[in-house]
Amino acid sequence: MMLGEVDNVDGHFIATKFHALLVPTGSMYVVDQASSRSGNVTTMTWSGVPVKFNVKSALLAYPRVWLWMLAFAWPFLTHYGESLSSTPMSCWYTMGGMVAVAVLAHVPGRLSEREKKRLRILGEVTGMRLDPSKLMPWTRESKRDVLEHQLREMGIDTTPDGVSRAGVDASPEVLSLLYGYARYAGDDADWRRVADSVLARHPRAT
Repeated sequence: MMLGEVDNVDGHFIATKFHALLVPTGSMYVVDQASSRSGNVTTMTWSGVPVKFNVKSALLAYPRVWLWMLAFAWPFLTHYGESLSSTPMSCWYTMGGMVAVAVLAHVPGRLSEREKKRLRILGEVTGMRLDPSKLMPWTRESKRDVLEHQLREMGIDTTPDGVSRAGVDASPEVLSLLYGYARYAGDDADWRRVADSVLARHPRAT
């Protein structure tokens, strides 16, 4: 079961696989999900790319799932055998509070519109609307190599200074490629500076 959906951009998101709704076993960048029904059994399937374990996704899954269950069970757990009409208001307030927290647990998993625009630019050149810092190292490296090959075929120097210079008067399509490469090339200060400067020139980033 995949739970804890976060960072959703146009249907692509990060979620965490749980065993028995309790134990997180790994996170995935999900690009597609489908359901099939056979008799009385519905099966959900997810396809995507394994990513680094996402703590935010795993933690948000618990209140989103368990607080709903606990909220509706609360009156029976605390006042078993009693008439519902005699259940004190404090019990209903507690139940309502749990529901409210379960609903609010979806807020931290959302992205700003500005961040979605940035990730869409990455998606243009990599197919993944996801920051590369969340990818497994080997996935990031393979994507970086593809982007580097494309830039070199265009005669662009793939050093930080070379990418920065190429972005001065580049078209939006080339800016997307330059930004994607700068982000996939590394998380150090030099590459982040270059990525930020390229993104600032991109017309679809604002």
